[in-house]
Amino acid sequence: MYASDISSLQTKTYPPPTLASFDLHSYLEGYKGTAKIRRAIYMAEHCPELSTESYLVALDELESTTYNTRLHSEVSKRLAQLGVALPSNSDWKRSADQMAMRENSELQEEIKESKSGNLLPACQRAHKNLAELYAKMGNIEEAFRVLQSVREFCGDATDHGDLQVSAARIAQSNFRWMQVSTFVQRAFTAAAAKQGAMWIEGTIIQTQASFGDSKWHDVARTLSQLSISEADAPKVFEAGNVTQRDLALYATLSALMTMSRKEIKEKLINNLEFSKYFEEMPECLELLKDFYASKYSKMLVLFDQVLSACALDPVIGPHIALIKGLVVDNIVVLYTTPYMSVRLESMAKELRIASVDTLESIVIRLITNKRIVARIDAVSGYLYKYTLDPRDATLAHIEEMYKAFAGQVDMVKAHIMFLEEESRRPSGSRSQKA
Repeated sequence: MYASDISSLQTKTYPPPTLASFDLHSYLEGYKGTAKIRRAIYMAEHCPELSTESYLVALDELESTTYNTRLHSEVSKRLAQLGVALPSNSDWKRSADQMAMRENSELQEEIKESKSGNLLPACQRAHKNLAELYAKMGNIEEAFRVLQSVREFCGDATDHGDLQVSAARIAQSNFRWMQVSTFVQRAFTAAAAKQGAMWIEGTIIQTQASFGDSKWHDVARTLSQLSISEADAPKVFEAGNVTQRDLALYATLSALMTMSRKEIKEKLINNLEFSKYFEEMPECLELLKDFYASKYSKMLVLFDQVLSACALDPVIGPHIALIKGLVVDNIVVLYTTPYMSVRLESMAKELRIASVDTLESIVIRLITNKRIVARIDAVSGYLYKYTLDPRDATLAHIEEMYKAFAGQVDMVKAHIMFLEEESRRPSGSRSQKA
């Protein structure tokens, strides 16, 4: 089964990013192989103004790093539809097919010889190279099959863990998040210790998969605790599926959605270890500092600019609306926390929310979800914080105690009934049962 990276369905399109630092080539520079190709194609599909340039980047990467002639034909077809005149690619296709066949034949022979000689490391290495070859050809399922078939040749838990991380990389570059999670969990199960390049890379791969699968609650906390040494860094980012800029972006968006100001300062702003990632995208640190300082109006302007670039990211792009909504929810909660009453019109203006009605719907949802304890006065247009009467708190505590006591009483009654039933049985039947 060969993976097709170009959607035949109608996709939502966006204008070019308004973020001042955004540049297509700079953005794609940190990625390699399939990951770079997939990202370029995603940008082409979702931004008509960047389509030609993005498809050309994808075509160049296809020719220089893969043997995926099927996808090459699809990209060439899209460029032709955009009016781009391309030279004949028949020579490249013929050469790619021949090189793929030759490498396949050589690796199959290497596997055969290593099996017959019981050379486990050589057999494992040949299988991994064969899986990478299939991935370059676009045959993802066959790549997974090859990697799973080599498990019996793994010498120890470390070899098995490395094998699973290799499979996770292939799934990661094709944005198959469920498979990524499966392979990473297998690698973690096999790992002897929570350290080393394999463990760190697995954590980063899983973090990206969590973000791509809308499971971002613990992403910022996980990344803030990650320590990557200079020796491990090249191994961790060697595959070219994720960049240091990505880590800064994932941590920032996750923090804005889920963390308090205090936690953001402690875990990210003051985190010297993590500061090196902010150097790759300074806007992230600026967002967090403005958020911490409650400069929401200024912060939301930059936030929209950052999201305009994220819309063309295949990991973040599908979740843009949800991410923005959750960040606004978190801001509304934190904005109202210090006050006993807040004028909704002023809050809507400060938080750049389109109308008071929109803000009211947000506040009502947060009240329903018990994130805000307050009520809206529709006449005055104010949000009033609800203060809990001490007598209500005492009554709620008593009700909880009663429920716990009633549950214990029911258990005692059930036990007594069981003992009474046992006592009525003839002694012979009880002995026989025993």
